[in-house]
Amino acid sequence: MKNCFLSFIIVLGQLSPVFAQDTQSLRKIFYESKESKKAAKNFQTITKEYKMGVPPIFLAYKGMANFLMAKHANNPFKKLSYFRQGKIYLEESLQLDSLNPEIIFLRFTVQTSTPPFLGYSNQIQTDKTKLLKYLTASKTKFQDPDLFQRILDFLSQSNFCTTEEQNQLNQLKP
Repeated sequence: MKNCFLSFIIVLGQLSPVFAQDTQSLRKIFYESKESKKAAKNFQTITKEYKMGVPPIFLAYKGMANFLMAKHANNPFKKLSYFRQGKIYLEESLQLDSLNPEIIFLRFTVQTSTPPFLGYSNQIQTDKTKLLKYLTASKTKFQDPDLFQRILDFLSQSNFCTTEEQNQLNQLKP
């Protein structure tokens, strides 16, 4: 009986990352996965289990896992395949939750770093406007300080904000 229980605990421990239900944990794993092909593959394994019915943010991160795999793929056809799949999941998540600032932010980061020939930059201005609105809302900073800071930092460093918008962002910095 002890061996059966111990086996169950070991299996559960190995599966727990696959069923991560915490958005902040998933976000952390994503950012840790950006620089390493091995970490990107691990992130893709985690998100591979996400199907319809999971929160839209999880589908968005499933899309981001595909974008990371595209970044690390050597074969141009694989790159394009991963990119297209990532785009499908990200857009699907936005259809399910079009007001989620984190999903909007993820799309903004992809669209601002995607080569123009891929034709995935049509929502940059709309997303930027929504993100600026999110940042300037009075209680936003306290709802999810990590997300707030990530959006603020990214927009502050991007070339897509006007001088006026940059000044607005500088006022939000601690």
